[in-house]
Amino acid sequence: PAELEEFTVTRSYRGAVYSIHVTNPGHVEKGIAAITLDGVPVSSPVLRPEGGGKRYRVEVVMGDR
Repeated sequence: PAELEEFTVTRSYRGAVYSIHVTNPGHVEKGIAAITLDGVPVSSPVLRPEGGGKRYRVEVVMGDR
């Protein structure tokens, strides 16, 4: 919902652990303005699976690109 400002979720996939933090500064209900994986910008809204046994930090900013 638009009033949700941020949330964090942890997801395990193929042995890797992803800590995903989503912020919604514009209070939108859809759209992705930016994604980073360990601080590196990602151009696609779909993340490529990374190697197992590691932890990754994903930052998602909702909005229009």
